Amino acid sequence: MLVVGLGNPYFSDDGLGYRAVRELCRELPAIHLLSPGTDFLRVILGKRRVAVIDAVKTGEKPGTFLTFNLKEIKSYPKSSTHTLSISDSISLGYILYPEEMPEELLLFGVEAKDLTTFKRELSPEVEKALPKLLREVKNFIKGGEDESFSSGR
Repeated sequence: MLVVGLGNPYFSDDGLGYRAVRELCRELPAIHLLSPGTDFLRVILGKRRVAVIDAVKTGEKPGTFLTFNLKEIKSYPKSSTHTLSISDSISLGYILYPEEMPEELLLFGVEAKDLTTFKRELSPEVEKALPKLLREVKNFIKGGEDESFSSGR
């Protein structure tokens, strides 16, 4: 099991993954990466259950909590603040290392309000969603009711 938080902690809501990992690393194996890519694949290979945390832009109201299962992640839009999108990274992993990729992988996201302002604070809407995000990630990683995570939409 592993929690991977993505994003840049210096660009407001893009720092969601960093903040979540900082909170969760006391209880769970967790790591922060600025972006998905080869480092992302390296850390998730061989893990059975992986939770990925990232700020998302889907058109929902800022602060909305969302989960995406593997199928939804692979079809997630390719635009990203990261060098390689999460969907591209995961698809590449299952092509190159199908036997080593996680059996269960979920993306836990919160709809971002601001991904560009240079500041370390999350927007109030995303900050308010953080406790629910942390509870849901803990439940998933510790083996909770996986069926409830099929889709957050």
